[in-house]
Amino acid sequence: FRDCTVSGPGTTDGTSPAPEYNQTAFQFTNPTAYGTTEQIVISGCTITKCGNWAWTGAGDPDAHGVSLGTYFQDFWIVDNTFSYMSGCAVQIGAGTTGANPLASVSRRIYTGRNTAHHIAQTAFFTKQSDITIWSQNVAYEMRRDCPSSPNSCGIGCQYGPRNMWVIGNTVHTCQGGFQTQA
Repeated sequence: FRDCTVSGPGTTDGTSPAPEYNQTAFQFTNPTAYGTTEQIVISGCTITKCGNWAWTGAGDPDAHGVSLGTYFQDFWIVDNTFSYMSGCAVQIGAGTTGANPLASVSRRIYTGRNTAHHIAQTAFFTKQSDITIWSQNVAYEMRRDCPSSPNSCGIGCQYGPRNMWVIGNTVHTCQGGFQTQA
């Protein structure tokens, strides 16, 4: 995917996050172990209005710019701009599957030279993953009062990602710079 614009039907006015507004722009799911998906690049794209970034109600309206599930490797997310999302700009590794959970994690993910602003949750976030690199990204103006993510940060992780590198990123006007959760 190169040099594209994805503008969802999302809103920024705080109204209800109806299902049609909770759409992730690039959602990569590979829920079964039929094989690993490899060598995907998202570059030079503008991705905006996924979900309702101003939502103040209950629930967790996860509408991300890029959401990467299990069984992916060699994935590049570079030189993109993300804005106005109720979830994360990029979220990696939402879950593991099978008898050997480590075999299902996404691995060798490079996210670099991206800009994210006006994101309700954390700009760049990984859950279960192996060899994840966050490099030269810029994150600013994350929501400071998001009910589903009260500590909105520039970069974060949860559920024990392995071999994560955070190199040369810039984070400002956010609740925090980097956060790790249980």
